[in-house]
Amino acid sequence: MRHRRSIDLTKTPDPPVIVDKPKEVGDLYDIAGRFSDLSGWALIGGRCARCEREGWIDRDWLEAKYPSVVISDLAGKLRCRKCGHKGGNRWILGKPPR
Repeated sequence: MRHRRSIDLTKTPDPPVIVDKPKEVGDLYDIAGRFSDLSGWALIGGRCARCEREGWIDRDWLEAKYPSVVISDLAGKLRCRKCGHKGGNRWILGKPPR
């Protein structure tokens, strides 16, 4: 279906980008013990031990669901969306691009 000015009205919009790919990535275990210990600009993600895929998680959702949990306790809940691997995955911390 087209608009009278030739605009395609049936095209679905692209999904929004929630988190940009960070500029610098480090290991979260070296920096903080809890999510509340991190600064507000930090990006939180996980890295698969098998295929090295990185996935970034919405920080507000994570802090609301697990407000006072130690970060190392949640490492067992990380699962790779590419290969399905659950064991040995790591939390990572990213610095957003400027």
